[in-house]
Amino acid sequence: MRHEFLFWVAALAFSGSIAALLVTRFPAGAGAPRRGPFLTRALTGLSIYRRTPRLRGLFLLNFALSLSMAWVLVNSVVLAGAQLGDAERHYPVLMGFYGLGAATGAVLVPRLIESLDERRVMALGALLHAVLGLGIALPMAYGGYMGLWVGFGLAASLVLTPGGLVIARSAGAGDRASVFAAQFSLSHAGWLVAYPLAGELGARLGLAPALLILSGLTVGVAALALRVWPASDPLTREHDHPELPGDHPHLRETPAHGPRQRHAHAFHIDDLHPDWSASRPAWSVP
Repeated sequence: MRHEFLFWVAALAFSGSIAALLVTRFPAGAGAPRRGPFLTRALTGLSIYRRTPRLRGLFLLNFALSLSMAWVLVNSVVLAGAQLGDAERHYPVLMGFYGLGAATGAVLVPRLIESLDERRVMALGALLHAVLGLGIALPMAYGGYMGLWVGFGLAASLVLTPGGLVIARSAGAGDRASVFAAQFSLSHAGWLVAYPLAGELGARLGLAPALLILSGLTVGVAALALRVWPASDPLTREHDHPELPGDHPHLRETPAHGPRQRHAHAFHIDDLHPDWSASRPAWSVP
């Protein structure tokens, strides 16, 4: 396969992305982003991330995936030369099948989220990626490698695609840009660990042992993520506002009741709601 062909495919893909953005209709009045110095906004995003359980779980699931996915991105070219005999010819084919799996996964994600939820879909993707990694130890024909790489791509999409929805659920409109920036920084910090680890293990132990180890680490970190991110995680939560005057704009938007001015709404960490533990799911309160 000619390198020039790959560059043309990449150029067409980027052009398609630009066209999709140009024709996308964004909702009006979605809320102005928070203003202020860059460092303040960056720290605000990190603070919201740290104090929101589902966002901590999001980070851990992304990190779990990066551990075994980094092996695919770093060592596929090595495998194409060592196992398939010609890296220049077979590496683009492997990654083409990986892309096919990723596109398929992205199409399936909305329906899976309707049936399950973001937490379960992302955990399924991380665990699926790890289980598929075990297949590297099996004797495999050419078609087997192609099928395995389709599976890797699909599993990666199950983890990566719902991330934007999780962030949108976890921050008010004014803070979403800051939280997306925090997600970008934290996820890349995970890749900063995963890439050299995948390369070093592959060089020292061999391709198959490296992927088996990284797949095991993926399972361990994914299990930790499921402990951090509660299984029952409704968006609407009840909480008190005894510190606010009764005519405060926030209480006019969502009326409160009782001496502690309890009310329920979509709960996000912000200036008025700094403590996640001060809230509880609305349906759990009589």
